[in-house]
Amino acid sequence: MEEEKRVKMNFLSLKNISYRNGSTEILKELNIDFQRGQFYVIVGPNGSGKTTLLKTIIKNIIPSKGIIELEGKNLKNIKAKHLASRFSYVPQNTNIELEFTCYDLVMMARNHKLKTF
Repeated sequence: MEEEKRVKMNFLSLKNISYRNGSTEILKELNIDFQRGQFYVIVGPNGSGKTTLLKTIIKNIIPSKGIIELEGKNLKNIKAKHLASRFSYVPQNTNIELEFTCYDLVMMARNHKLKTF
């Protein structure tokens, strides 16, 4: 029964999400459901809100309006460790002075699996 409920539930749901930076509305009443096991692509021109959308999903910024649910639970109530077990985010522009390979960066995103986290 639990497995059946899990299959029907959206992995991630954005309900009426809006984000405003000053007087500029970047996201406006966005509604999206992401299903478990599917691949999605977010495309758009520069300044269209792609990065803002991702940052709202990982709780880096708080939407001015709307609800985000992860596995049926309000994102506001989800702890950072649990969120890190579901998402990894590597910004495009970073000033990393260390010599990491792409593999190293991807593996760093798995740190939440360590017992010391």
